[in-house]
Formats: sequence, C-alpha cells, structure tokens
Amino acid sequence: MNGLAVARSLGRQSIAVYLFTTEVRDIAATSRFVSCAIHVDTDHPESFVAELAFIASKHGAKPIIIHTSDDFLMLSSTHRAALEPYCDVNLPATEIVERVIDKGAFNAFCAAQELPAPLSWCPRSQADLQHCIAGACFPLVIKPALSNSIGRYRFVKDGKPRKMVHVKTAAELQTQFEELYSPECPLLVQEFIEGADSEHYSFFSYRSKDHRELIGFGVRKKRIYPVHSGAGTCVEICEEPELAKAARQVIDVLGYTGSSSTCFKRCALTGKLVLHEVNGRLPAWHGISQLGNLDLPLMAYRYECGLQTEIGRVEANKGNWIILRSDFAAFRAYRKRGELSILQWLRSLAHARVCAEFARDDLHPLFHHLGAMMRRTIERQQ
Repeated sequence: MNGLAVARSLGRQSIAVYLFTTEVRDIAATSRFVSCAIHVDTDHPESFVAELAFIASKHGAKPIIIHTSDDFLMLSSTHRAALEPYCDVNLPATEIVERVIDKGAFNAFCAAQELPAPLSWCPRSQADLQHCIAGACFPLVIKPALSNSIGRYRFVKDGKPRKMVHVKTAAELQTQFEELYSPECPLLVQEFIEGADSEHYSFFSYRSKDHRELIGFGVRKKRIYPVHSGAGTCVEICEEPELAKAARQVIDVLGYTGSSSTCFKRCALTGKLVLHEVNGRLPAWHGISQLGNLDLPLMAYRYECGLQTEIGRVEANKGNWIILRSDFAAFRAYRKRGELSILQWLRSLAHARVCAEFARDDLHPLFHHLGAMMRRTIERQQ
C-alpha cells in the first residue's frame, strides 16, 4: 500500500516506476503508473541487486531508490556497496539504519542518550526474563525486536495477526514468552504507554545529506489497527510544537538523513510524549502531505536527482487521510469496544480528503481491493 502513493506521485510526472515487492498480490502492482512489478525474496538479496543493475543498464542512468518498507530499507543498507555502482543510495551509515530497524538496539540507544522512551528488555533466556519481570511495571507489550520481520512474523492471538501482544501479569508474560520466543526472531518486552489510540503522533522529517531539514511536519493518528497496537488508519496533520521539538532532538541525536517518521504516544498518566520508534523510510500515511500542496515522493526524487526542490507548507485542519480497508476493520473493532459509534465514524469519513486506495486517474487498485474484500467475504461464508 505504501508504494502505491509513490507510484502515483512519480508516474503522474512521466517518471518510470519499478516496484520491488515481497507481496504476491501487492495492490501497488495494479496501478497504471507502475512500469514493472518485481517480486523479491528478501532471503536471496542477490536477486534484488541483479534486477536493479539490469534496470540501470537498460536506462543508462542511475535509478533513485525510495524506501517504503523496512525490508527493502535493510536490503539497501546492507548491500549498498553492491548497489552503489548502479543506483543512488541516500542513506545514513549502516549502523544508524540498523539502530532504527532493531528495536532492542534503538531502545538501548534511547536509554544511553536519555531520550523519553519506555523501559524495554530483550530477553533471550529464562534468566533474562526473570530480570525483566523484576524491573518491570505492568502492563507490558511483547513485539518482534526487528521491525523488518513484522511482515512475515506476526503473533496470532484469538485467530488474528498482531504486531504486538499485551500482558498484564508476570505469569502471563512467562506463558507468552515461552509460546512466542524464537532465536530467528527475538522479542522486545516494553512497558505499555497508557493512553487513548488518538494520542499517537508521528513527525515526518526529510533531511539532506548535510543534515538540513527540507521538510518537517506532524500528524495525529485518530484511529489505528489493530486497535491499541497497530498502524494509523485515519490520520490528520497537526501543529504540535512539543512534538516537533522532541522529534527533531531524536533525529539530531541519531544523525538520520533522508526520510524518517518519529513516533510518540502521549502518556495519559504524565501528559508527556513518550518515544516508541523511528521509521527510517516513508511512512504509510505520507499521502496526507498532498493536503499541503507538498508531494513527498516527488520532492525526494527531485532532491536525489540534484534538481531544484520547491518546498510547500503543510497546514493543519485540512482533512483526514484514510486507508479504507484497515479503517473499516478499525471501526468495527472500536465499535465492539464501545469506543466509536457509526455516526462518529461517518463524520470522520466526511472529512477524508485523501484515500490511500482511491484516485480518479488510477482506479484499478480500488477495484483490486474491492475484489479482494469480496473474495474474503465469500471464503468466510463457506
């Protein structure tokens, strides 16, 4: 889904877009603005390098890589020496990329730099787990320690995939650890930040190679899915000086360049913003920048090409960005919990100005999505 907005942004400018994806049925591949969709097995990165080299040689110019997933961010960073002869790779140092991918390393970095992050542990044994239990204040959450593993390693609870699992007691933590732990995908145990889902915020930053901020703005996530532990499904631009200041401090300390989104949640107990992760790529909701006459993928492309970049102002209160397939699921979940009525949901949809699936000049992805919904409905009824 993240790649779809990039394809539309660049394709409308007659820029050839080659989609590299790990998904068999990637909705972005159905866009008329995608010149070619290439499936990549991330366990065999040589195919990724070979395909990029072939595309570059065919066009006679170095292609620009725009990262929309942690898998490909890590691929590009790890294999940058092999990629650089063929394409432009604008990334910070490998250890900085690894620091935002590895949540355990990131939280250790936050502790060392005294950044406002929750207490975290990466238990690898029963002894580590007991140390965690002794120092923790419940409730806690358990999630994969590596963000690029989430797409292929999700917890299944009550028959549904989860990015994280909540635990309220030491006994529950013990049980879940024994069930979920795998050496191939280490776990992160983290204190849960109390507060409503609507208190999740992100700050997008795009920084040049010499660390100048070319663009920076904040968003508030009105709804997330899975509820209480997922990604934004309905998002609005917000002007929060406290958010901007805190996020810029994090990016300064990290030394991150290029695209990043720094994610916080406002703690209901203290009223303060608590840092929970940095994504070193374009966030899924980057299409909301269109409401401020700013095209983030095109801006990044022009900067990487050494072209003059026009920076627009992203203003608050211009409407919502939504992703239909996830927001409908979020609505059903919130309604079941008594946290959202049908009328409240419809009112928020009335303020939607950007829909991730829909574009008047690119209808195939929407039909693809509706067809997939119908297939899933039929399968559930059989």
